[in-house]
Amino acid sequence: MGEAKKQSNKHTTLLGQTIPHHTAGSLTGGKCIAKHESPYKENCSCSHRWQAFEKALEQNAMYNLSDEQLGSAGEGSWSLLFRGGAKAVAKLAKQGAKVALSAENKGMYRHQLGKPRQGDWNIDRAKYNFKWDCNKPYYHEAHHVLPDATLRTALIDIFEKPEMARHVVTEVLNAPYSVHDKDNMMILPMDEQVGEMLQLPIHRETKQCSHGLYDMYVLKKLALRLRRTLKEIMKKHDEGGGEPRFKDLAKAIEAVSSEVYVEVASVRRVHGVVSIEEFGKKMVTPTPSSA
Repeated sequence: MGEAKKQSNKHTTLLGQTIPHHTAGSLTGGKCIAKHESPYKENCSCSHRWQAFEKALEQNAMYNLSDEQLGSAGEGSWSLLFRGGAKAVAKLAKQGAKVALSAENKGMYRHQLGKPRQGDWNIDRAKYNFKWDCNKPYYHEAHHVLPDATLRTALIDIFEKPEMARHVVTEVLNAPYSVHDKDNMMILPMDEQVGEMLQLPIHRETKQCSHGLYDMYVLKKLALRLRRTLKEIMKKHDEGGGEPRFKDLAKAIEAVSSEVYVEVASVRRVHGVVSIEEFGKKMVTPTPSSA
């Protein structure tokens, strides 16, 4: 209860008013559209890193290296991006590891380490990988397929009046819905070499530390689906009476998340891009019409 109170302002307000929030002790049942909890915390529905880990377990073929991938990596060592402060860097240096500031990525380091061998990158409950350290087995981040801020913007923008937006968001949350649900989460690498090997896009281009064009693409896709679903809800309401079933918007949000998850997982193969930001740019930039 103390934790809920401590987090109340962050979790339960929208447009200055209280909205539902519930942290469940399981993967499902949470109600949340707030910013994520940073730590990896098992049995906490708001822990986006735990939810992302659980989703990755279901999709382990995306992360566990095949014999062919291992063969393409070759032997020896390579220099991968590393995220860590002075203490972490000093600890590695004390162990004799080679760590240097990255020339291309502000505030990042490059860590010289051995190339992966069988099982090194596997996602498994028994392993340390992808849990408490964002550098294990390589620098990675838990990506919200539909970013929380983008979802809040979409839900607010499709209604003219703030009180209506709050009412609808309350209905969506009570569906229940959580933006941190595992099906809206995806572990993505941060180093291009890792992304190339896994055939996954990197999460953020660390030179700019954001993916604004990706967010713009998701916002347009979300708004389109939400408006269409809202029309269907109001049509059923006009025909049958009763209260409008705004909870159905939660299903529409989940459907968009499922679509974009598949798109993100295949962007390197389908679009030949390195990052989700490049994907966003490709999707929102108008194609010049041929004269």
